[in-house]
Amino acid sequence: MNTPSQKTCNPLNAFRRKGASQYGEEGVIEEVLRIIHQKDPEREAHWCVEFGAGRENTNTRFLIQEKGWHGVLIEAHPVYSKELKNLYAENNRVFCLRSFVGFEGPARLDALLSRFPVPRDFDFLSIDIDGNDYHVWDAVEAYAPQVVMVEYNGRIPHNIMFIQPRDMNISWGSSLSSLIALGRRKGYELIYAHVCNAIFVKKELFPFFNIDDNAPDKIAEVSFPHKIFFELYDGSIVLHGCEKENLLTYKKKFKKHPVWFLDEKGLSPVIFTRDKQFFRIIKNGIKASLLARALYPLAEHFYGAMWKKKREMLRRESGFKKKRIGVVLHPYGEDKPAGLARTIFELTKGMLEIDKENEYVIFLKNTPPACIKLPGENWRVETLGGGRWWLENLRRATRADVYIFNTPMMPLFWKPPRSVVLALDFAYWYLAPKTLVGQLSKWVTFFLHARALKRADSVIAISEATKKDLLSLFHLREEKIKIIYCGFKRIGIVSEKIVPLPEKFFFFAGIIKPRKNVLNTVKAFHLFSTENPEFSLVIGGNGSGEYYESIREYVQRNHLEKKIFFLGHLNDNELSYVYKRAHAFVFPTLIEGFGYPVLEAMDCGIPVITSNLSSLKEIGGNGSALLVNPYCPDDIARAMTHIAKDKEAWQEFVRRGYEQTRLFSWNKAARKLLEVVGYGGK
Repeated sequence: MNTPSQKTCNPLNAFRRKGASQYGEEGVIEEVLRIIHQKDPEREAHWCVEFGAGRENTNTRFLIQEKGWHGVLIEAHPVYSKELKNLYAENNRVFCLRSFVGFEGPARLDALLSRFPVPRDFDFLSIDIDGNDYHVWDAVEAYAPQVVMVEYNGRIPHNIMFIQPRDMNISWGSSLSSLIALGRRKGYELIYAHVCNAIFVKKELFPFFNIDDNAPDKIAEVSFPHKIFFELYDGSIVLHGCEKENLLTYKKKFKKHPVWFLDEKGLSPVIFTRDKQFFRIIKNGIKASLLARALYPLAEHFYGAMWKKKREMLRRESGFKKKRIGVVLHPYGEDKPAGLARTIFELTKGMLEIDKENEYVIFLKNTPPACIKLPGENWRVETLGGGRWWLENLRRATRADVYIFNTPMMPLFWKPPRSVVLALDFAYWYLAPKTLVGQLSKWVTFFLHARALKRADSVIAISEATKKDLLSLFHLREEKIKIIYCGFKRIGIVSEKIVPLPEKFFFFAGIIKPRKNVLNTVKAFHLFSTENPEFSLVIGGNGSGEYYESIREYVQRNHLEKKIFFLGHLNDNELSYVYKRAHAFVFPTLIEGFGYPVLEAMDCGIPVITSNLSSLKEIGGNGSALLVNPYCPDDIARAMTHIAKDKEAWQEFVRRGYEQTRLFSWNKAARKLLEVVGYGGK
């Protein structure tokens, strides 16, 4: 049982007094702030921030009403929020806000406080939301209050480092030791703890309190010896420090509450069924005998069949069958997303459209500029935080059963329980700049990719060409690699936006980089236009740098300004307009993981000229496109002439191209990905 030890001698205990605070912390807060302000008498306006500030048990009311402080009071309850606003209606020093406080997006405290003139180093912050207090404080980055009062679960022994999952639907509470570790990481030290509330001050202020030892058993009012269970706020029981094989002895004691088992691997649910007890008796009681070896398979077969339905029922009731899938959605939130960002977003969207049973956690590097829009309600977003080592934060985030990494990058110092890695292409290896920086970047990227691909349980290649690269470059086992062709966006059904265009033209779309082979496309058009002056070339895509300037210089040197037009980046509405009016699409790039523009153009009803290399010969296979040598401008020019002169060939490529597009869809890709993950939807 949980037996408290003797009381501590923390001198701040003497200042507890009854008031608006929950356990008499009001007097302690006043004394802590007095000591700090005594050391900094020139500090003028004092600010406090509190959420859940309505009705009873408020920690800032005396500071505002008796001390004349400025305050930001946040309350989500509609009635309590209205009462709060009425209470301070005539006080222009107090700002009342009706809102929930969370740990991501617009609900983060940083975002909420940015609406008010709160100093970055304001005096006092009170965090009390019964559960996610740890994660709310962890998410505060823009502000560094002098004093922080945060709630912890006082039922958890102080020697246990327990952090509840980062989930607003869970109200378990974290242990005091976990908050101490978080505080030190953020530059704070513990000075007081009582029942369920702990007070931290900035590290530089800690010496003012003359505390020799601020270990939890010295600071907290009660501390617990090592024991075998503790309770969460929702009534759940967590077993710790006992043998997992003996958990059945607690069946009667905890039969009215959910039971979890805590070990170094984290939390796992405990399901009490008679068949477990039966098998344990057979295995442990007579497992040494030859008779047991013969009887056990029979008992498992007959007795297991009897309890199979009951086991499934218990698992459904406890949510045990539901799996949690983590999707590392990076890159995401780019202003002008390229192929990689589009691929991973559409695959994630496709999985959520199919799978309504399992739970999804979408891990983002940074808080997105706008709310992420995905189907269904069985998903939520967690922001891991930026920086070079942001993937390492997965270790401390909500734990998933399987993780999908949408690039060959995984945490260096933590291996997920199960992982699936998506590989698109390895252009950096084949087309890296010959400079020292370019070659260094190439080898560093190769090392990180190789490590991730070796450690992954499954690898997804988006084409046969990508699979060949995985085998030749990284020497992976072939059975580890699964090919899943991507889908494409039907640009042709998007509403059109008018773009100024020449009458007859060939069209290229893509970012203007060496791998896109734009210069050879321009050279091919130059050869083609000498005998076909009625045609123009339209190039859609952003360009900058030395390569882009070399193309513009070639155009000017050969007086092609009136024949070749650079439109810059085109959105989907503009692309829809241009695709449908082009005579043909020219896309002879050097390397592509998949090549979405090829299918987009085919779906819009125009022929495609593309490369006979990498994945493009697969996407443009079955005679659906003209395949050319991308390094030979003459070959590209001959294909353009063939399309321009032969009307029957033009029509045949349009027909075959449209048939080819029917082989690819995001729905098919998502279903195959779910099969690889192991949790396919119906």
